[in-house]
Amino acid sequence: MRGYEALTAVQDMDDHFLDEAVEWKENRNKSRLGIGKRIGLITAAVLLVLVLTGAGLRIVEPDLYARWIMNLADGAARESEATEWVEKMLIGPREVVYEDESFRIESLGVVRSSQTFLFSLLITVKDVELIANKEDYIYSLSPVPFYTDCCLNGQPVEVSSWGSNGASYNHDNMPPLAENEFLITEIDTIETEAVFDSFSLEINQISIGAIDRQTMTKARHINVPMDGVVWTYQLGESNEIASLLLEFDSYIMENGKTYHLDKIRITPFNILFYTDTEAEWAEGIPVQYYPNLDSLIIVKEDGTEVAELLSGGHIGGGGDQDKTTYVVTKMFSVPIQPDEVSKISLDGQIIWEKDR
Repeated sequence: MRGYEALTAVQDMDDHFLDEAVEWKENRNKSRLGIGKRIGLITAAVLLVLVLTGAGLRIVEPDLYARWIMNLADGAARESEATEWVEKMLIGPREVVYEDESFRIESLGVVRSSQTFLFSLLITVKDVELIANKEDYIYSLSPVPFYTDCCLNGQPVEVSSWGSNGASYNHDNMPPLAENEFLITEIDTIETEAVFDSFSLEINQISIGAIDRQTMTKARHINVPMDGVVWTYQLGESNEIASLLLEFDSYIMENGKTYHLDKIRITPFNILFYTDTEAEWAEGIPVQYYPNLDSLIIVKEDGTEVAELLSGGHIGGGGDQDKTTYVVTKMFSVPIQPDEVSKISLDGQIIWEKDR
């Protein structure tokens, strides 16, 4: 069952959910016009429903589920609150995406908004030898996922990936999990101007680490190769609600350092700054500079500030002898509506303000 079809199929079970989704779509469509010459509205559509291929629809508010993943990925939630969220995740519908004699990998839900995808995976270690002596060791587990195919009507769409956040939880820090279960959260932002209706995620290995409980030092680390583990999302239809792209050719300052700003992308879940600076070298090694965005303030049209940005972030990029280019990503603690943003400032300076 595909995304929007699944949403429609549960209409009688959750009229409130559907009413709010329709109202949100209408309100955002009304406020989309007159944003200014420097703004490009990305043509990629938003799908604020949870897609579980062949497994039905998770019956929770999608923005609430997204907030759970966002906060868990950042590690910002209070322990009692996070435990409650995980308990609710575990009793929801699951989709087995892979299983062999060593592992079972299940999807606990997916949220898509334009270029940004949030999902959670539950990995059960079936081979107990991989996590033996749990009384002596604390185990951590991390899959290594990457996108292989994004398609529109079966045809590949060119994409790149920026802005990845995630976290892994085990029984030690999340008691609702069994001793051989690991909860993985992931937030990825994909770069594309095309609306794609399916994409695949490949897991080519699972990393397992162990920490000695007595000394709290690293005791062992192994990588388990995975062969042919490809998870494909069929996105189906989507609401035509765009995320926001602000295009610049200007300079910003933070803590006395100047950065050239190329663009800002805002999704309901995160904000991405695309910056570059002239390369600086010290003892033959390039010095990497990028804004930390700790002083970032985002104001909505009603004059209120966007809920605080989570402390976690992602910095991706690189450089050459002349220039270093970085994309700095920060997550929101609560999903927002990008077209309601009216002003962005950094370090007390206004970067952008919506045309009135």
